[in-house]
Amino acid sequence: MRTTAKTLEELENDIKLKIKLQENANIRLYFKDNGNFFVLDDMEDLEDGMRIKVSTSTQPQQNVITHGKFTFFFIFPLKSHLFIYFVWLDISNLKISSSSNPSVFLTHTWVKDELNRDNHARVGTVNKLLKAQGFKTWFDEDKMVGHIYQKMAEGIDNSDIMLVFITKAYMEKLNTEGHDNCKGEFTYAINQKKKMVPIVMEPCMKDHQAWIGTLGISLGGHLHVDMSENDSEFNIIALVESLKRT
Repeated sequence: MRTTAKTLEELENDIKLKIKLQENANIRLYFKDNGNFFVLDDMEDLEDGMRIKVSTSTQPQQNVITHGKFTFFFIFPLKSHLFIYFVWLDISNLKISSSSNPSVFLTHTWVKDELNRDNHARVGTVNKLLKAQGFKTWFDEDKMVGHIYQKMAEGIDNSDIMLVFITKAYMEKLNTEGHDNCKGEFTYAINQKKKMVPIVMEPCMKDHQAWIGTLGISLGGHLHVDMSENDSEFNIIALVESLKRT
């Protein structure tokens, strides 16, 4: 879960939205640190990566536990024929954002495009410009070290949106029968139901009818950002607007 909350009340509201609770629902937050749970008294004590337990009570007919992971729950009888359900929900590690900008994962191929341009360098330019505008990014030049598959999964899990930089070579990687890192990133993001923004990096891919196979099925109906022209990667206005809308 990612939050830009400045107060405990705002944090509670973020969590209610995540687990689809009504605004007037009563909840209590517990935070885990060094194996112990405690109640947070001040937002200044909030740290990135904390794990949250949400305790909430509700009438049996209300279905408030459609999201989140069950840890345990208790049922207590009150008076006659009335039960209060105390449900504990495990929220994924808390991520504190310093801005309202979504975090993004950049998936692309290092293969040069049809105009013999360095696709990796062009995407790297976009990455630097996004970071300069306050976006948190995952880009394989400065993130993909060590256990690469684990790093890929962590980057995608911790991103709000995947930016898909489309070239013909990238599309072909998605359609390969063997393993490929681009295919792995794209498939994992689809399985995790991540939002995606397609960015066309070469002229031959501007027509969506050219998007065959996995790319066409997954993103053929999406509007794309056009960065197919020379030096268009230096202008990210349209991309930023798309990210704000997504």
